[in-house]
Amino acid sequence: MKYKKELTLCSPEQFIKLMDTIRKIQAEQDFHEQLKLVAESIVEIKLFERAIISLFSPTMERIDVAWAGLTKSEVQELQKRKPPSPELWKQIFSPQYKISHSYYIPHNTPLNKKIRGIKSRAKPKEFKGGWHPNDYLFVPLYGRSSKQPLGVISVDDPCDKTKPIRELLPFLELFAQETAVIIEKSLLYKRIAEMEHYFKEIAESSADIIVTTDAEGKVRFFNRGASEILGYKPEEIIGKPVVTLYENIEKAKYTMRVVRDSGGRIRNFETEARAKDGTLIPISLSVAILYDENHRFVGTAGIAKDLRELKELQEKAYRDKLSAVLLRHINNYLMGINAIEWKLKEVLTQNLPPAGLKRKVISLFERVKKNVNKISVITTKILESDSKELEKLDIRKIKIPREKIKLHPHAPYKGMKVLVADDEPDIREGFESFLKYLGFEVFTAKDGQEAIDILNSQKKIDLIITDIKMPKKSGDELIKEALKENPHQPIIIATAFMYDSTHTAIKTGVTNIFSKEKPFNLVHLEDLIDKALSRTK
Repeated sequence: MKYKKELTLCSPEQFIKLMDTIRKIQAEQDFHEQLKLVAESIVEIKLFERAIISLFSPTMERIDVAWAGLTKSEVQELQKRKPPSPELWKQIFSPQYKISHSYYIPHNTPLNKKIRGIKSRAKPKEFKGGWHPNDYLFVPLYGRSSKQPLGVISVDDPCDKTKPIRELLPFLELFAQETAVIIEKSLLYKRIAEMEHYFKEIAESSADIIVTTDAEGKVRFFNRGASEILGYKPEEIIGKPVVTLYENIEKAKYTMRVVRDSGGRIRNFETEARAKDGTLIPISLSVAILYDENHRFVGTAGIAKDLRELKELQEKAYRDKLSAVLLRHINNYLMGINAIEWKLKEVLTQNLPPAGLKRKVISLFERVKKNVNKISVITTKILESDSKELEKLDIRKIKIPREKIKLHPHAPYKGMKVLVADDEPDIREGFESFLKYLGFEVFTAKDGQEAIDILNSQKKIDLIITDIKMPKKSGDELIKEALKENPHQPIIIATAFMYDSTHTAIKTGVTNIFSKEKPFNLVHLEDLIDKALSRTK
């Protein structure tokens, strides 16, 4: 043991106390309490009357302090007083003041006056062998890996009343060295704990998925972002195989193979993660293989970004681009209809016999109808298809369904009443003409409120055909009012907006509600009327 020879100069009681204190310091978990034990031990084993231990930052600023042997007023003075600056410490640790591994600052030196320590309670005549009450002794604390002091023990008023000499200091220096090593480890553990907490806080606050695994491929860490995206609580997934979070085991193995083939690290690898409810979520995955100091595999760390929003934006941008191309085709068909209008005006100014005029007009209207049907098919495709289907759409190969108008010489719905609610005049008038042809007595309304007023004024309305988005009152409100009066009221919803099973009207549970997104042809409308009214028979 270093200083073995010099230890013979201390008493057995002091040595036993020294070893006991070192064990206590090692066992103590609280960092500040360790410092207090060091100061208290110096006083208890009767080396010095007073001891102060200061801990330094890397720039030698004081970051913690503990003491022993000080009165209450001396403690207050210590806490009030500004600690020595890093520059002053450098002067204190000058070779000219060095004795053994410590630094002795006599009372009659200029440096002593700069230190301005706590005044001694003793008088000069109480001491012998050269020690003065205003002398200072500093024992620096060096760890095993530190080139500058971790801190310093400041002592005064030696119990043996003598000035420190090289032969007697090693006992105190040994104690300082052993405690410095323990404090260095404690500092390291403290910093590691702070860094772990810091990185854990960063990981927990991240909106992305952060997952780590052990060497067996089991989840060790699962952050808040992963819980929010994938639906698992940490306690549900920690300890489970990480393959649980992949689409299947083959995808998990493939991903790990890519990581190994890429030197143990991948960035922005696109794949899919499986959520708790089974949903596959597109992610951009970055993974690193983790090794210990002996280069043994200990696990993986992965960060994944949820790509759903990005994919939706990309899909929307792509759809918008494709839709713009399709809308140019629609514009061409509208220009064709406009040209037919001028052709019709030309025909009507010609002196043609009635039969010839009729054929010409019918032919022109057939051409208009063909262009209208093409526009109808394209707009339906835009509403119902995804970008991949739109990309494959060939305008030249669009098949226009031929309408087979049913002839009804006896008007099958004669005597029945229908209410048509739509804020578009052309649609109202078109429906009105067709429904009159089928024999209905037709009531029309330009908004939801007018439709409700008509509904309340009539004893019975056999069928309601309504748009959803209308001024004053919506189609939803009209439907709600109608079903309140007659839970079995046949209703057809005709809307140009997307419509699904989560809609308010459908969620009522009524089965005799039919919906079809506009545009649709009148033959199909007739089929819907047949179905709606057959439910009430």
